[in-house]
Amino acid sequence: MSDKPSKYPSVKYLEDSFRITDVKHDYNYDKNQGMTAEGYTTSAGAPSRYILQVNGRWLRVYIIQISNAGSAFVLLNGQKYFVNHIPDVTESKS
Repeated sequence: MSDKPSKYPSVKYLEDSFRITDVKHDYNYDKNQGMTAEGYTTSAGAPSRYILQVNGRWLRVYIIQISNAGSAFVLLNGQKYFVNHIPDVTESKS
């Protein structure tokens, strides 16, 4: 086995390490948040209206979209964690 770092990093899933305690829509989000002059990038993702509560913190869900396929992720402690399933949304407009 080689000690060199992998060319392709492993994928981390949020539900493997953390528990989602609540979900809500952010009706006041800025859809242009995070947009560069070139548009959204695959490394930064596009912000969605979903916000997940994980470990007492509210985290924005971002989407990486390529053609007609997309993946949802959150940023937690500087790491990307992909989201397998977003639970039903709490209908509050806060």
